[in-house]
Amino acid sequence: VRQTSLELKAFRFAIENSDNTIVITDANRNIQYANEAFERNSGYMKDEVIGKNPNILKSNLHSEEFYREMNEILDRGEKWQGEFVNKRKDGVLFYEKASISPIIVNGELVQYLAIKLNVTEYIKTQQRLQQSAAVYEMIADGIVIADSEKNILSANPSFIHMFGYTEEELVGNDITIINSSDQGGTLYRKIWAKLLVKDHWRGKMDNLTKNGKHITVLLAVAIVRDAKRDIQNYIATYTNLEEIIEMEEKANFLAYYDTLTKLPNRAYVERELDDIFELARAEEKRVAILFIDLDRFKVINDSLGHHIGDGMLVILAERLKKVVGVRNLLARFGGDEFVVVMSEVNDKREISLLAEKILMTVRGMITVKDYHLNTTASIGIALFPDDGNSMNVIVKYADGAMYYAKDKGKDNYQFYTRALSIDIQTRLELEQKLLYALERNELYMQYHPQYDLQSRQICGVEALVRWYNLELGTISPEKFIPIAEETGMIVKIGYFVFEKACKAYMDWKKEGIELEWVAINLSSIQFRQKDLLENFVAIIEKSGISPHNLEMEITERCMMEYTEENLYILGGFREMGCSVSIDDFGTGYSSMSYLKKLSIDKIKIDKSFVDDLPSDKNDQEVSRAIIALSHSLGYQVIAEGIEIKEQEDFLREHACDYGQGYYFGRPLDSDALIKFVKDL
Repeated sequence: VRQTSLELKAFRFAIENSDNTIVITDANRNIQYANEAFERNSGYMKDEVIGKNPNILKSNLHSEEFYREMNEILDRGEKWQGEFVNKRKDGVLFYEKASISPIIVNGELVQYLAIKLNVTEYIKTQQRLQQSAAVYEMIADGIVIADSEKNILSANPSFIHMFGYTEEELVGNDITIINSSDQGGTLYRKIWAKLLVKDHWRGKMDNLTKNGKHITVLLAVAIVRDAKRDIQNYIATYTNLEEIIEMEEKANFLAYYDTLTKLPNRAYVERELDDIFELARAEEKRVAILFIDLDRFKVINDSLGHHIGDGMLVILAERLKKVVGVRNLLARFGGDEFVVVMSEVNDKREISLLAEKILMTVRGMITVKDYHLNTTASIGIALFPDDGNSMNVIVKYADGAMYYAKDKGKDNYQFYTRALSIDIQTRLELEQKLLYALERNELYMQYHPQYDLQSRQICGVEALVRWYNLELGTISPEKFIPIAEETGMIVKIGYFVFEKACKAYMDWKKEGIELEWVAINLSSIQFRQKDLLENFVAIIEKSGISPHNLEMEITERCMMEYTEENLYILGGFREMGCSVSIDDFGTGYSSMSYLKKLSIDKIKIDKSFVDDLPSDKNDQEVSRAIIALSHSLGYQVIAEGIEIKEQEDFLREHACDYGQGYYFGRPLDSDALIKFVKDL
């Protein structure tokens, strides 16, 4: 009895202090006993689980089939062995290797004994090893493991692919087998020296592939030491930088070069100009900025297509590179804008000479896919440090001078001047105030009478928009209309003019005044609005005016920029019953083919040809030719700018149909026009 008692005590001590979880259940599998290892592994205290089923630890990661098969084995009185993924009280998963045995006394099942070993760390270690092995095999970086003597033990597939050696050729060889010949081993000796101190090294270097190709890699080497701090292994990781370097070069190109012309872009110029100015300041030299804008490029681009426009830009870029030379910087700022930076300027004659060469180069015929194209350029020039000391100021002044060159008739160059700066400032002020002119009711309408030259009876009016600002006073349309077109404000202003003109016409009709038409000017910018026609139709329907009483005036520029969309809009106006006239005829680049293609009703002789009638013989010939040509094509003719009787007599004598000018009547507001007509 004493011996048995000692054995039982020893057995109990072993169970209580075992590293294994030991659980005893009754025949119904409710827990009767659990040791301290159970508490440590499950997080439950013994008192919390006594009388409960062990399924309180279920993680629900095993299938029902798993538990069904386990219970069938135990029901047969057989021992079950396997692994559980269980859940602790705090919800953390843990792994157990288990053995569950039925306890049978006198042929009767009385209890179950479960002995479980927590294998969580082992499982996680195995998972990490598997993951590491997968990374080793699949990673894009080359990895080499060498022994303490630097002899290669293994190399992963990426290393083999990167350097072209087979694993058999690598294993047993010194790790420096891929050392680049031009380094002569010096770098590797430095690497080993640093490794012995810090146990790791990282840096960029050249390596040699089996076929003799040099590749740039990022090398990271680490030492693995054992418990005694003796070197056990070297692990080297090689990242191929060729793709990264190539991507950096591509990114740098995309950031600082124009993809179409391959010229430097605006960002490149802005990056370089500070250094160029700094050097010029130190050497007391001048720097010239030539801002180049192509004239009428948009006409070509919109009418013939962007692929033709792009082809033209590529050819021009090549021509400009030859003219500008390697000493100067040529860049494309975007669209049809180019910039030349002359970093060593002695006098303005050099700049003028280069500007003349650029203008001559741009004038040359350009052939793109069987299209023979011509264009010109406007160039603005500003100097550092004469005109300013910062990049932004110099570029702004050159840009302003370029617009001045356009105003002077295009195909020329202009130097920036202080007076021009004042004009630019005035223009900016006008632009800012124009943005709010509609909201502040500063725009208003006047109507210029148009009359039959034979009967001198008023037939219609031209609707004219006017602007009065409290600070600036009355601003001429010649000043604010170009700004409105450049800023896009002309679209809103255009709808304002159209709506006001339609309403005014209906007011005149109520007063018993029946005019044949009200002529309304359309900007080429308005034609870019896809819903222009629909919006005009809505205004017409709202006002109640008949489309037959509307005349749409378009400029020669708008006619020259005709596209399928423009033709559709003009056709839509004519289908409604509106008439179409060409304004300022003779001042642009009209061709006879365009006159025949476009459905128009009236040609308007520009004021510049009427001013010197009848004394100027050239103006006589031009006016007669326009009248004869128009009549031959079935168009009526109206002359604007008639200010004296002799001009009217000449035009009447040569069969001009209609006239407009101060000699007959000045532009009037709506009420004044009513009185003017009634007093005739």
